[in-house]
Amino acid sequence: MSGGDFSGSIDDSIRNAISKFAHIHLTVCGQSSARLLALGEAADRIIEVGEPALDVIREMDFVAPDELAREFGFDLARPLLLATQHPVTTEVEESASQMTETLEALCALALPAIVTHPNNDAGSRAMIRVIENYGSRPFLRVVPHLGSRKYLSLLRIASVLVGNSSSGILEAPSFKRAVVNVGTRQHGRLRAGNVIDVPPERRAIADAIRRALDDREFREKLRTCVNPYGDGHAAERTVEILRTLAIKPALIAKWLPSTGGFRQAQASEPGRKS
Repeated sequence: MSGGDFSGSIDDSIRNAISKFAHIHLTVCGQSSARLLALGEAADRIIEVGEPALDVIREMDFVAPDELAREFGFDLARPLLLATQHPVTTEVEESASQMTETLEALCALALPAIVTHPNNDAGSRAMIRVIENYGSRPFLRVVPHLGSRKYLSLLRIASVLVGNSSSGILEAPSFKRAVVNVGTRQHGRLRAGNVIDVPPERRAIADAIRRALDDREFREKLRTCVNPYGDGHAAERTVEILRTLAIKPALIAKWLPSTGGFRQAQASEPGRKS
């Protein structure tokens, strides 16, 4: 699953190594399929099924907006910012300063914002210390961990997602939500038209948030954006592939020339794109 993805971090080396061991690749988008081909994987071992996280969105029972507003204390009539920023593994020493720049941008705008803690990668403790220092601002609500259901429910109604979370690339387009993507963490990933990329600098971040909220041309592009990572039916396609996979020597022997096809039922290949 998810071979050929690119996240601009040390994860890519691990992912590519695993892909060389794999016999069948179920990819999330055409760009990932192309990377696997460039790695030397055979085309008939690669099937595009879409991003599994979108299945979660399609089937989720979201928390009601008014319930979220009561719990986190924001006004549904005002723009809401959701901020999630993680360390960059190759820029650990800059983690605290990068978090500071994002929070200073939020302070310059003084809009209601929910700020989550980062993941536990190296540099996260320094970022958490910075976040806690800003927690007394009346327009900021610091929530260490929201959980998937609340996080996606907030993303569904937020005006802008700010930071460098992969959710801005993978899930936000399904909600047609604007994303201000800060820094290099998502470098190289396929983007929909909802993303504005900026360096980790407070003025650039604040200007991008203003553009996401007020720029008429961007708002129109946002309204019509399509998620390039699929339609929320990755699980169905995956199950069908596993159900019809022919476990035979030709499938295992990657070092031999392809005999063309590894499915018991070749008439239908859900999600496969030419």
